[in-house]
Amino acid sequence: MKTYARYAYALTLVIAPACGDDADADDAPAADGSTSEAAASTGGADPTTSEGAENTTSADASTSDGADESSGGEDPFAGCARDVLEADFGVADPLGMPGPPRWYGPGADEDGALIDDGQTEYVVSVTYLALSPDADFELLDQLNAGNGQAVFTNPGMVAVQLGGSASCGSLRTFTVWTDEGALMDFVSSTAHQQSIAAFPMLSRGGSTLSLWDEPALASEITWEAAMERIGTAETYD
Repeated sequence: MKTYARYAYALTLVIAPACGDDADADDAPAADGSTSEAAASTGGADPTTSEGAENTTSADASTSDGADESSGGEDPFAGCARDVLEADFGVADPLGMPGPPRWYGPGADEDGALIDDGQTEYVVSVTYLALSPDADFELLDQLNAGNGQAVFTNPGMVAVQLGGSASCGSLRTFTVWTDEGALMDFVSSTAHQQSIAAFPMLSRGGSTLSLWDEPALASEITWEAAMERIGTAETYD
């Protein structure tokens, strides 16, 4: 199967339930084992955060003629990098519907911008999951549902962007929290712990996360800053 078509199809399936109201973290497969978290499926991460959703594109197989996994051994992800936001990166809304990058949550305004009072500082985490071509997308679907629910029902969640790219087969999470305690409540949730255990089955390598060292003002929480930090973060595989 051609790489791009497979990811476009799989990510389209995954995004719909990512933040759905019917998601129950206890329905996700039992976790046994562990690793760091970049699989935060609703995204992925490590003892820090994790969320992820996916992509906007609904690409069909006819658009992927050049990206065959078996064609000459070429790497279909050669042009992808964890510190470069993909051109087709899309973000899921609270109902799981894809759209352009923007913030969702109580700390976001109607236009998807972070509400900035110029004084309040927030705890921030960014994750990057490079999906394996052999990833179990059914498992990913279940993990996304559980993590989405855990994120959106956390009272300390300020705003999130949970999304991904079909062309690069990647998931990203960008989360803003009132304090570290709220973040750690999510990290220790059943859904997120199951994502940690599933990480080795989902990542193709190079997945990572960045928990920002210091709280940041809303004006400082940008994708540019996130890419700079994720680019220097240690990878987990």
